[in-house]
Amino acid sequence: RTTATSIIHPSPPPFTTTSAMINWQFWFLRGKPPSPWKQDLNDLLHTEPYSLLANGIFWTFAFLLAPLAGSVMVCWTVVRYVSYLCGYSTKTVDPSKEQELAVVITGCDTGFGRDLALACHAKGYHVFAGCLKKESLAGLVALTNDPIGNKKMTPLVVDVCKDKDVDDLAKVVLGWVKNEEGNDKKPRFLHAIVNNAGIGNSGLVDWVDMDVYKKNMEVNCFGQIRVIKAFLPFLKTQYGGVGAKYGDARIINMVSMAGLVHCVGMTTYAASKFAAEGFSNALRMELRDFGIRVVTMNPSFHETPLTLDMVGEARSDWEKLPDDIKTRYGVDYLEKNLIEFAKVPASVMWRSENVTRDLCRAVDLVRPATRYVTGSDARFGLLIQRMLPDFINEFLLPRYLHPPAFFGHDDDSKKEK
Repeated sequence: RTTATSIIHPSPPPFTTTSAMINWQFWFLRGKPPSPWKQDLNDLLHTEPYSLLANGIFWTFAFLLAPLAGSVMVCWTVVRYVSYLCGYSTKTVDPSKEQELAVVITGCDTGFGRDLALACHAKGYHVFAGCLKKESLAGLVALTNDPIGNKKMTPLVVDVCKDKDVDDLAKVVLGWVKNEEGNDKKPRFLHAIVNNAGIGNSGLVDWVDMDVYKKNMEVNCFGQIRVIKAFLPFLKTQYGGVGAKYGDARIINMVSMAGLVHCVGMTTYAASKFAAEGFSNALRMELRDFGIRVVTMNPSFHETPLTLDMVGEARSDWEKLPDDIKTRYGVDYLEKNLIEFAKVPASVMWRSENVTRDLCRAVDLVRPATRYVTGSDARFGLLIQRMLPDFINEFLLPRYLHPPAFFGHDDDSKKEK
């Protein structure tokens, strides 16, 4: 692996040097409403049976182009492999020699966040590890073995749902970057923000309180936005302001496979993750001209505290339901639907080290991928699933087969009694 310095020479941001160029992506847009013939054509394409014919013709041509797309992918694979052999795609930033680099990570109590914090610390980054619980701080420090006077692990209590916690985190991090204590002459930069904090809940829509939906959105989506907004003005100035500039900063958002495909019984989690995915993709386009990369992480099921006892979590959620809901659905509905579904991920529960490895790539590489899909089921199965029409997906995806008690079917658990 090769390394490269990340200090770039002062130069104006790209959009100031290309302002006179024609934005070729929008050459066909003139700021005027569509002409009458375009409106008529659009109306026709939404009127049966013409819409059916148009859809069939479109997908016929799409499938006819598949061999060409396959040839392009073969060429692209060769290019990627050669760039890997030449070290172009594996070039990493250097956090220790000519500069000091900070990495901010949320959700470091356990799981991916904790593992990434320790990995980044071992590589020489100064890690600001946000933990939800105060008791998690000492454990992180104890694992670092930093010499006195050269601490590179700064754990802090950070609840991403609280403005004050996030503002305090930003003050500490930016104070270090600006070298307010004056202890180091090497330039300091904010290299990466990793939004890892997350929660997950399951259950049918009429089982779950609105507070649970709000909490999932608050942590999984709004928490990421809150952290990003606290650092974004500085990140932009760090790239395009006066003085030494840094062109390798990145924002890494933990999204999950649930941000790409839907899953029955997971509306709270999926809604928040789809929102985080959409936000991340739009943010990536917004920050292209500010030298800030945006990376999304989309792992499938891996061994973390959030996924290791999904059956127990399903039973716990059931016990918290009001008695009238439990009576309406019956114990069989829980056991033969939700519990059986909760057992499925165990067959595709991969080692968590794979996600940590991809997170390290997103932090280290000079040219990280825009998305890391981790897990064989996600990497290969998701791609196909996302391309299929909805009616095929709905046919292939598993369903709850056992009816609820209020459908008039007897509850087997009551029969046994």
